[in-house]
Amino acid sequence: MLSDEQKERRVGDSREMVELITSNPNALGSLVTCDESCIYCYDPETKGQSSQWKHFDPPRPKKARQSKSTGKLMMIPFFDSKGIIYIHWVPSGQMVNKEYYVEVLREFRKRFHCNRPELFKSGRWHLQQDNALVQNSILVTNYLIEMGVKTVPHPPYNPDLALCEFWLFPKLKQNLRGSRFEAIEEMKVAVTRVPDTFTLEDYKGAFKKWLECYNNCIEVGGSYFEGN
Repeated sequence: MLSDEQKERRVGDSREMVELITSNPNALGSLVTCDESCIYCYDPETKGQSSQWKHFDPPRPKKARQSKSTGKLMMIPFFDSKGIIYIHWVPSGQMVNKEYYVEVLREFRKRFHCNRPELFKSGRWHLQQDNALVQNSILVTNYLIEMGVKTVPHPPYNPDLALCEFWLFPKLKQNLRGSRFEAIEEMKVAVTRVPDTFTLEDYKGAFKKWLECYNNCIEVGGSYFEGN
């Protein structure tokens, strides 16, 4: 359960996002978002994915209980309504502290400049990142200010409002479930191929859904809402 103060923060940040987006018809196309998640070398299929038809007579086939592999790697994807801009892979054992995250942002800016040169040079774009302690550190904040990167709020307590959490990561992992990778590099190649199967309309639709989520949050007074 969220407290009244937490709900107010979610509503306030959601209103700021809605105002930004609705004030400019091109605003959705100028937003870049990012987050982090762990990807496993083997993530078993869901019950729905592994279900199969059978006749009434034969006994149900036995299935061994399977669990996620120990091999995993953290990814930090950056993307906009046109697609993936950059995927950063955090080396195994590397702590994502404020110093390391600044280096991630440096590399993102280089890739952003190469992949979206017109938008990058215009300066009319905003970055929404996670609201963890690292992203809110003075070092990271000062770096973004120094680079002239404008940011937008990431509402707290927000799995239902984070585009990566309710759209990108589920779609990625759904495509990978049941696949077994023998090596980390093999897994990374497979992961980077999945977003290429998403159409431009998929990305644009996700960003429109994102705006709907913010409006829903405002309508329910900052409470969690169904649908995500």
